[in-house]
Amino acid sequence: MDKLLTGVAYHGNRILRHVEDDMRDIVKHDMNLVVHMFSHNDWDRHRTVMPEIIKISKAEGLEVWIDNWGLGGPPGDKSHFLQYHPEAHQIFPDGTSDPVSACYNSEAFVSFTKSWLDVVRESGGENIFWDEPRFKTKKMANGSKMSACRCVNCRKLFYEQYGTEMPAEDNDQTQDFKAQTLVN
Repeated sequence: MDKLLTGVAYHGNRILRHVEDDMRDIVKHDMNLVVHMFSHNDWDRHRTVMPEIIKISKAEGLEVWIDNWGLGGPPGDKSHFLQYHPEAHQIFPDGTSDPVSACYNSEAFVSFTKSWLDVVRESGGENIFWDEPRFKTKKMANGSKMSACRCVNCRKLFYEQYGTEMPAEDNDQTQDFKAQTLVN
């Protein structure tokens, strides 16, 4: 029988002597997995520290998963990505954008994510944990909900796949499209 994986998410601490103590403590408490956040801030400010954190964790015998914490929006730290690519926001059917969430079909976001994956691999990461990917919803004045994303890219890809315009309200096709987008 395979050993049950038990673990913990490890957020934010980038002081290596504390990381060493914490990884030993995680193992001491019968855990064998740690999920390290590798946020946009880590990419920008802790790029040389993250490989050391991963190395310390593996040296203690922990399986390491890397979480793209907030890379394209919540949950997690705020992403800097949308500041550089304001065209990549998730868009609601009424044309408004979600202020903090990137569209998963944005070419810029796909390219950005691939670059992040390269940095993770270079840092020693081997397993990715994508934390809560989702299309945002918002409540309307009449109590109904509308969901993103209806950006130019999503509408174009939807049309190519289904041969029809993307409807403003979700249906089986939009739900299927969104599920395929998240898997892709």
